[in-house]
Order: sequence, then structure tokens, then C-alpha cells
Amino acid sequence: MTQQSRPKFCNRCGAVLEVNYNFCKDCGNPIKVGVDISSSNPNQYINNSSVGFWNKLSTFGKITIIGGPLLILIGIGTCLTMSLSTSVNDIESTQAGNDSKPVKATTKAESSPESNNSKPVKATTKAESSPVNQVINIDDFWAERTTNEINFESKYLNTTVQLSGAAGSPVEYGASYRFTINSTNPYTFSLEEVYCITNKETAVSLSSGQKIVISGTLTKSEWPGEYDIKNCIVINKDPVPQTTSQTNTEGVINIDDFWAERTTNEINFESKYLNTTVQLSGAAGSPVEYGASYRFTINSTNPYTFSLEEVYCITNKETAVSLSSGQKIVISGTLTKSEWPGEYDIKNCIVK
Repeated sequence: MTQQSRPKFCNRCGAVLEVNYNFCKDCGNPIKVGVDISSSNPNQYINNSSVGFWNKLSTFGKITIIGGPLLILIGIGTCLTMSLSTSVNDIESTQAGNDSKPVKATTKAESSPESNNSKPVKATTKAESSPVNQVINIDDFWAERTTNEINFESKYLNTTVQLSGAAGSPVEYGASYRFTINSTNPYTFSLEEVYCITNKETAVSLSSGQKIVISGTLTKSEWPGEYDIKNCIVINKDPVPQTTSQTNTEGVINIDDFWAERTTNEINFESKYLNTTVQLSGAAGSPVEYGASYRFTINSTNPYTFSLEEVYCITNKETAVSLSSGQKIVISGTLTKSEWPGEYDIKNCIVK
């Protein structure tokens, strides 16, 4: 049945109406009596609540709601602009201060405005400021290459260079002879090498560690990251006393002196001792059976001396089983090259 009575909800804002009120207490809308409330649904007024709220606001409130967020955004933008402007000013003032610093005029190029505006990169090595035809220390050579390998090779490859440093031990290599150019600083170590490719006469005239100046054409080596100096000549070298193995009155060479002389100049060493009878003193290594023979190494009697290369005494079973590892001995036999690079065999070896 249709009921004609006072509505329960405001038809403007949807608020619940009081019984004895003629106006809505929330929005002030007049209450119309006689509305068919059977179809009244409070949910249809829910969306009007925001309208009622907006209409109840004063003009100042509406301006505050709209303008408040806008003012906040403007304030944030102003702060960011001021901060950026301060940073730019600081950079400009720093650059201006640098440009205004007095510079000692050593050459016309240094005092010109163009050189002041485009400052060159500070030279980190002597080699960078050295003409190609001047002597470059090997440490500076590697330092410049490390800075920029492309620029370095563009500057030096296939040109005549002069390098100073310490000679490595010369060795025979194919149809030529070669030695490395090393740092004169004993604490400087490089995994890459510069090889001086030369003749036998030059190679045998040098000693390992001897300070030299060499000249030749710089080329890339067959090994990655390394270089060969073709047609290499020694244009200057420091005198080095001739080092020979210390022998006693019976001609016995201590194994430490044996290796020291070989390190000085391998070519001269092998020319002197290979295929000759030598006598060595040292400590016996542990004997082992090797094919049809027996062998043991000759080691240093100094426990703190270590070598990656060996001298093997090739002997018979009777001699081998009579020895103990570490026993001090003197051996004699013919020195030959081993099948392993850099090592030696003493054939027909006997223990004296």
C-alpha cells in the first residue's frame, strides 16, 4: 500500500530527517510532506552528499580547497629552481676562479688564450711528453701504454724508439737472439715484456741486470700484449764485472753459483759448460727410477733457496739407493740439456 507521509530521508542530501523538523538539519532543504515514500531509497541520495557538502562551503573554503594544493606545487617548484640556480652559480664561480689563477708562462703556447680555454690533459708519464727519438725509461713506456693503449700504439708502433732499463738474460730464439728490457727497480714487476731482437754478438756481450739503452723498430710480438724491437742495437751500457761460478781448488762449483752464472747470461753459460765435465756440490734430492736409469736432483744446501729449474744426476741403481734426500754430496759428469726446457742432465754421473 502506498503511504503518504513525511519522508524519512532528505531528497537533496539523503540525510535522515527528524520527525518534527520542517527543514533538513544537514543541508537546510525544506521538507515536502506527502511524498510517496514507498519508493524512497536512501541509497539514491548517497551521491548527492558531496553536492551538499560543496554547497555548504563558503567561497573562502572553496578557494582554499582549490588553491591550497596549487600553492604547494608552486612552492616546491620555486625551491627547486632556487637550488638549481645556486648550483649553477657555484660551478660558474669555480670555473671563473680557475680561469683567473695566474699561470707561469714558460712558452708562447702556454700563455696564449687558446691554450688557457682548452687545457691539455696533464702528462702522467715522462714518455708522454718525450719525442719518439728520445730515450724513454721502460717504466714510463708501460705507464703510457696503460693510460691509453690505442693512442700509445698509434704513436710508437713501427717507429724507431730508444728505451732504457735493465737487460734480461739473453737467450737463443730460433735464428736470432733476444733479451728483455726490464725495470731497474727490483720491486717493479710486469707480466708483459719488450724483447730486443738482436744478433749473437750483442747478446753475449750483456749480463742480466746490466743497465742499458737500446734502439730499434717497435713492433707487436706474436704474444698478446707484448712487443718486439726489431734490428735492436745497444747504444749505451754500464760496465758490469764478469760473473763466474766460484770454484774451489778442486774445480767444484756450488749449485747456487751454477744457477747464478746461468741467470747472468744463458748463452755465455751454455757455451762455457755444455758437453763438458763439471763437478757440482749441493744436497741430493730423493732418488727415483726413470726409464732404464735412475736420477736425483742437485739442490741448494740453503733451505731458503728455491729454484723452478733442476739439474739431474743420471746414474745407476747402486748409486741411487746409497743416497738420502738432503745428504750433502759432490757429483761429477757431463753436462747436457734436459728434455725439459731450462733444465740440465749430468750424464754418467758419479758421486765423489
